Amino acid sequence: MKKTNESGRSMSEMLAVLAIMGVLSIGTIAGFRHMMNKQKINDIIQTINLNSIQILSNLTHQSFTTPDAMDQFLKSYSAKSGGYNISFKAPRDTDREFTGTEFVAEITDQKGDRIKGSMCRKILTTMVKVNGVSDIDFTVRNEPMEDGTTEDVTMRLSGKAVDLNALCGKDVL
Repeated sequence: MKKTNESGRSMSEMLAVLAIMGVLSIGTIAGFRHMMNKQKINDIIQTINLNSIQILSNLTHQSFTTPDAMDQFLKSYSAKSGGYNISFKAPRDTDREFTGTEFVAEITDQKGDRIKGSMCRKILTTMVKVNGVSDIDFTVRNEPMEDGTTEDVTMRLSGKAVDLNALCGKDVL
């Protein structure tokens, strides 16, 4: 009788290799999505910062008596960034007198809806941590951070307290 040496891999070995490749692929895709979201957030914040600097420098030469007149001026500073629309508007706070020197940024998605949920939260918390934003006012207790920890986040917006759920809406998963 002739002996044959069989070489090759068994079915269970091949399935184990495929399972490991699948897990690595899923981890890579999740990491890539995380990096893309982080880049979108950074692009949005950078656009807001650059346009805000331009607006502030040009506001010194302007004088507005109504929010509508200021809105016309701010319209030219609208931009697209990270797949979102960024526009600037005069504040419409009935409790405060219109000064003609303050403005707010509004971020909307492609449909024109204000951003909600985790993207809104990430933009606001990143602005606090990175830029030290001082003209938004709200405190959120135990806000989940990207590194898995929680922190109290405090910002200032016209001296009013607002929570992130009211500002960004609750996440729908």
